[in-house]
Amino acid sequence: MLEKINNSKITEEIYCLAIAVASVLGWYFNSHWGYMAIVPITMVGVILLNDFKYLAISILGFIFANGNMFSSDASNVAPMQMIISAGLILIIALIYVIRNGIHLKKVKSGKALLLLAIMSPIPLIYHNIIRKEDSGLYFLYFNYLLYFLVYLLFLFILDKKSFRFIKLSMGYMALLLAMECILYVYNNGFIKGYNMGWGVCNEAGILMMFGVPFVFIDLIKAKKLEELLIPTGKIGIIVFGMFASTSRGTYLFGFVLLLLLSIWTIIRSQKKLSIIFLVLMALGLVLLCIHLNYGFIDFFERIKEEIFETGLSSSGRFDLFSAAADIWATDFLTVTFGNGWVAEYASERFPMMNVYVVYHSTFFQMLATLGVLGVIILLFHFYEKYKQVFKFELSISVCLFLGYLLVDIYGMIDNTYGMYYYMLPLVIVMASLDNLDKKTSIDLI
Repeated sequence: MLEKINNSKITEEIYCLAIAVASVLGWYFNSHWGYMAIVPITMVGVILLNDFKYLAISILGFIFANGNMFSSDASNVAPMQMIISAGLILIIALIYVIRNGIHLKKVKSGKALLLLAIMSPIPLIYHNIIRKEDSGLYFLYFNYLLYFLVYLLFLFILDKKSFRFIKLSMGYMALLLAMECILYVYNNGFIKGYNMGWGVCNEAGILMMFGVPFVFIDLIKAKKLEELLIPTGKIGIIVFGMFASTSRGTYLFGFVLLLLLSIWTIIRSQKKLSIIFLVLMALGLVLLCIHLNYGFIDFFERIKEEIFETGLSSSGRFDLFSAAADIWATDFLTVTFGNGWVAEYASERFPMMNVYVVYHSTFFQMLATLGVLGVIILLFHFYEKYKQVFKFELSISVCLFLGYLLVDIYGMIDNTYGMYYYMLPLVIVMASLDNLDKKTSIDLI
C-alpha cells in the first residue's frame, strides 16, 4: 500500500506543493515556522514512505524559506532554526548512506566538482585578507566541498526511478520563487535589484530559468488534454514571476528561453494544437492580471522607466571584469591558482558590494578566485554536465540543454557558479542523471 502511494504521481505533486507552500509562507512572514513545517512533511516522505528522494525539494524549500540576509559574522552565518532542521534531516540521510554502503563507481559526473573542492582552499596559503569580524567567510573556501558532498549524498540515496520526482522538484522550485517575486512586487511595487533574504531578485530569475525546462518536459510528454493543464498553469505563474523579478537579464535571456522551449514543445508534442491554445490562454491570463493590477500600458512603461532606466548598460560590470583580470594577473600564483574566494574587499570603486567583491561572471569569477586551473576544471565540468542531458530521447534532451545553455550564457554576466542557491539544485539534478543510463525507461509524466 505504502509503495503504491510512494510511486503515485499525485503523491509527488501534493508533496512538492506542500513544501513549496511552507517555504513561501515562511519566507513571506519571515518566520522560522517555515522550517518547522518542512521538517515533519519531510519525515512523512522519508520515514513513512521510505524514500529519500523527498529530500530534494525539502532542501530547496529550506533555502528559499529564508527571508533574512546571511551574515559573514561567524556567529550568525545562517538562521539557527535552518541549521538545526536541515542538519537533522541530513543526519538521517547519512545514516542511510552508511548503512547501505558507499559505491564510488556511481560517481560519473562529479569529478570536476571534486577537483574544484580540492583547489578552493589553496589560495589561503598565500592570500588571506579575511578580517576577524568576517571569519564566517572562511566557509566560502569549502563551498565546492559542500556541493560535492551533496552530489554524493543524492547520488547514493536516489535510484533510476527518482528522476521523475527531481524533475517535479525543479519545476516547483521555479514556481515557489515566482510566487515570492510576485508577492514582493505586489507589496512593494517594482523595485530594481530588491533583496529577498536568501539572495536577490536577479538570482530568483536565474533559478526560474533553471527550473522551467523541467515543466516543459511534462507538456511534451503529455498524451491527454488534462495532462497539459497543471504544467501550463505552472508556466503561466513562472512567466508572471519572471516579470516580477525586475531583472533585466531574466527579461532578456529568460524570455528567449521561454520562446525556444515553446517552439520546441510545439514541434515535438503529440498535442500541438492543444498546447498552442493553452499557451496563448496562459499568456493572455498573465497579461490580463497585469492589466487589472497595473494597467497594461502603465505596466510596460514602468518597466521601461524603472527597470531599463539605464538601457542595457553594464551597471559597473566591466569595471568588475577588469578588476578580476588585474587580480588574476598579479603574479604566477594568482595566474595559476587565483586569489581565492575573498580575492579583495569592496572599496570606493565598488560601493554596491557589501563585504567582498563578487565579479558577476562565471568566467571572471573563476579566473580571479581559482586561476587558469580553475577555468580548465570548469570547462571539464561543463563537459560532464552537458554530456548527461543526452541520456534521454531528443525531445527531452533539447529541453534540458536549452535550460543549461541559456542559464550559462546569463551566468557570464551575473552570479551562478559557486553560489549556493544555484549549485545545490544543479548538483541534485546531476546526481539524479548519474543514476540513469541510456537504456533506462522512465515514465517522465
